[in-house]
Amino acid sequence: MTRKLLSAVALMVAVFFTGSLVAQAADITFGGQFRPRLEVWEQEGFNEDANANYFVNMRVRLNAKIKVDENTSAFIQMQTNTRWGSDP
Repeated sequence: MTRKLLSAVALMVAVFFTGSLVAQAADITFGGQFRPRLEVWEQEGFNEDANANYFVNMRVRLNAKIKVDENTSAFIQMQTNTRWGSDP
């Protein structure tokens, strides 16, 4: 048990140091987008007596671009979409 634990810790330390060396040599750029948008639905269907529905759509994107050298690069992007104010 302790041998496996020590092996796992040694592997994590090696990966950490290797990753930090690559991060020092790499050109890392962070970016993103925050887009809230108010929407109003005044009529649903053909019912003229319906009240307007207000809600906010929001999209958040976060990205990172890593350029290690001329031939090696990576791009990762995460996104979430949220709606506030609408009935479930």
